Amino acid sequence: MYGRRVDHIRCDNAGENRALEITCIDKELGIVFEYSAPRTPQQNGVVERAFASMLGKTRAIMNGAGLDEKKSSILDGSS
Repeated sequence: MYGRRVDHIRCDNAGENRALEITCIDKELGIVFEYSAPRTPQQNGVVERAFASMLGKTRAIMNGAGLDEKKSSILDGSS
């Protein structure tokens, strides 16, 4: 689309990434997937910090809305 070809994709070991890799192999795109080590968010740097920041803001909004702990844990997935 922009005259560039994707050679490598770096990602974590999440299932959706494995599915994408299989799709790329099936389509013979020649893209090499590089996976970070399991349970090492440090290797995902920028994305992990952005996620932590967003989660913190979400929790602050839920606390400000007066949601009790049970409802908050259901909404943020920590139940």
